[in-house]
Amino acid sequence: MKIRLLSCLAAIALLFSSCGAVSGGRNGLDLFEENGASAVPSAGQGTNAAMFDTVENEKSTLEDSGAAALPEERKIIWTADYVVEVKDFSNSLERLESEAASWGGYVQYTETWGNAEEGTASARLVLRIPAGKLEETPGLLDEIGNVTRASKGSEDVTLDYFDLDTRLKVLEAQENRLLELLERAQTVEEILQIETELSRLRVDIEQLTGRLKHYDNQIDYATVNVRLEQTRDYTVQNDGFFSWLWETVKDSGKSLVQVLKWLVSCLILLLPYILIGLVVFLLIRRHFRRKRAARMQAPPDTGEEDQK
Repeated sequence: MKIRLLSCLAAIALLFSSCGAVSGGRNGLDLFEENGASAVPSAGQGTNAAMFDTVENEKSTLEDSGAAALPEERKIIWTADYVVEVKDFSNSLERLESEAASWGGYVQYTETWGNAEEGTASARLVLRIPAGKLEETPGLLDEIGNVTRASKGSEDVTLDYFDLDTRLKVLEAQENRLLELLERAQTVEEILQIETELSRLRVDIEQLTGRLKHYDNQIDYATVNVRLEQTRDYTVQNDGFFSWLWETVKDSGKSLVQVLKWLVSCLILLLPYILIGLVVFLLIRRHFRRKRAARMQAPPDTGEEDQK
């Protein structure tokens, strides 16, 4: 009975090595060979060979079903980016967050800077909304303000998704077979060998499950990046040369103002150190001036006249 059980375990270990879902480490076949397990059973070994054939058939069936389902359902990850000018910054920000929540989504990230009272506020939001609501986003943003830039992209992860899903089903089938062998184990050595394989197998199952859940979240919820910029007057969408030139001059003016603000801030921060350095410089200068004046007022050396 022990030899037959070890033979069946060796068959399952060979299936692990051919699956390709388990990466790195020692496989179960090495463990069985160290304990003197026999080779893969032949078709004439009865129940163990039939179980090995069943596992192989299940593996092939699962892989074939995954390949057949591939063209029927596409797994797409959607992303969109928008830049929106708004006049009422606070209300626009609140409405955007509330609309995302009403759609069944949520705000993943928010960053604000500037002063809304001075008309210089800006914000960057990362929204996660149901993929089916992505087409409604441009209309909402048009109601909130003036969309000056918009882009949308997608990533097809169908192949990776179904590959992970098929590998997960194969590993789960192998786990069920090992559980059946565990119920039939009669010695402590057999139980330990099977439990070792089960532990390693369950780690791989958890990893694949986590990756699939991450894909599901990325597929079910589109990522929308929105930048809000407060302004008094909306930018007129015009592709003419003078319009481009005017926008360039305005951008240059804004950049110059920011640079001047930065220089003033640096000057204020460095002012105490500048004053301290100036005081030290004046003290040192005064010291050397006094020393030089003392040398000039000192009487000449009369040592040579006394010797004469």
